[in-house]
Amino acid sequence: MDESNHHSSAYSSLANSTTEINNAAVLTMTPSKEIRHMSEDYCALLSRATEQIKVLAAEKSELSEQCDRFMTLNEELTEQLAGVLKREAAVKKENADVLRANGELFAEAQRLSDEEER
Repeated sequence: MDESNHHSSAYSSLANSTTEINNAAVLTMTPSKEIRHMSEDYCALLSRATEQIKVLAAEKSELSEQCDRFMTLNEELTEQLAGVLKREAAVKKENADVLRANGELFAEAQRLSDEEER
């Protein structure tokens, strides 16, 4: 169940249970008591909703901070990866240069050896 449905379901359940209790009590009340009772129920429901909003706001803030930490970590990892890739390219170039120089050295040694044999 997604989070928004969970919260609206919780509110609906809360409102329905309050309404069921109130409906039984309202049948025996005078209009002024009924209005006072409805007002008290509304205030209680509003208070519970306010508390839930505070909890959700704190969770949102915590998630936002966590997201910021992940973004910072992602940026750091991206920078490190760029450095690793740059070093890898340099090592590949150095290896190619060494192989080329080795080939030239071998060719020169072969030429000198052939001249000596003549």
